[in-house]
Amino acid sequence: MAFRVAVAPGGSAAAALAAVRRWGVASGVLELLLLQQNYESSSSRRNRLAAARAYRAKRDYLRYAAAAIAHARKHHLSLPLPEEPEEDLQQQQQQQQQQQQQRQQQRQTRASF
Repeated sequence: MAFRVAVAPGGSAAAALAAVRRWGVASGVLELLLLQQNYESSSSRRNRLAAARAYRAKRDYLRYAAAAIAHARKHHLSLPLPEEPEEDLQQQQQQQQQQQQQRQQQRQTRASF
């Protein structure tokens, strides 16, 4: 990757250095150099990459959700309302009870054979 910054006559060298630093941050080179200076191990590299991947997935989902809401608002579409947390909790408890009852019935039928 080639990157050139020309300092104009009478221009600031600090401005050119800032441009190089911005490019380094945007391209990820600066992060890698700092990690190499600190002798990053291979396992910490894997962990860092996994965390970055998870962050990107969350960020992409939030972008999608924001775009869906913006689209719905722009076109006057209705969005489903989120359920009440108490109702969710009650439904989960009911489902768990039903699953436990089903398991007990299965155990009883197995025991009868």
